[in-house]
Amino acid sequence: MFKVPALLLLLTLLPCTPALSAEYEKVQSLNETIRAANQGVIDAQNTVAMIYRDGLGVPRDYKAAIKWYRMAAEKGHAEAQYHLGMMFHDGKGIAKDDREALRWFRQAADQGVAEAQFALWEVHRRTDGPEARKWLRQAADQGLAEAQYHLGIALRDGEAGLEKEPQQAASWLRKAADQEFAKAQTALAGLLATGQGVEKNPVEAAVWLNLAISQGDPAALKKRAQLHKEMTPEQITQAGTLAEQWSPPALPRIPASQGTQSTGSPPPQPVP
Repeated sequence: MFKVPALLLLLTLLPCTPALSAEYEKVQSLNETIRAANQGVIDAQNTVAMIYRDGLGVPRDYKAAIKWYRMAAEKGHAEAQYHLGMMFHDGKGIAKDDREALRWFRQAADQGVAEAQFALWEVHRRTDGPEARKWLRQAADQGLAEAQYHLGIALRDGEAGLEKEPQQAASWLRKAADQEFAKAQTALAGLLATGQGVEKNPVEAAVWLNLAISQGDPAALKKRAQLHKEMTPEQITQAGTLAEQWSPPALPRIPASQGTQSTGSPPPQPVP
């Protein structure tokens, strides 16, 4: 059984200050989560597993995390199933077991966990193209930026058993770029710079490259240097201003049960 942290007992004996009061409330909240987990509340069990996995207020303990993830996963908690799969996949606190990881990924994916669906794409992409594409598209449809990026690249290059579809590629890359996925911002800029699947627009391309550079994408830095050679000083200044003004649109994750997808929105539109 999960023990009540000794810090909680110590805090009750110390003089109350604002900082100490905040720490006391934090530990109280942890204690309540622990109590609920011990009573079989699966959301709490999943949370306690995360606490152990990440060492949040307790020493990091992967074996304890697996124990709590398994308790919640076996009761059908989708997020716990995914994270338990990751523990098996990474070999953290337990021997690496790809078959067991796959089993838990599939259970979570069947419940609509986009990260698990993307994990199944990674598992199958070199051995089972149709299965891989199915899971990649499901994850992308739910708004997972990394899945949208990889789907966009596959459609751009005609990979993963897909035909080249530049317009669809641009659409998926924009959705991921709207979520501040740096690699997608750089890839979308490449399409805008050449007019592949979209109207050629070097200023908007530079906006996306500026945004990707601000997130540390090294590929964007090289591409921007090349693009600037084709732009006027006024266009370069305009792109910098627009990048500073840009803010990501609100793109909530779409639950699998809704069966719809968000289209996102473009950045501030520069003058061509």
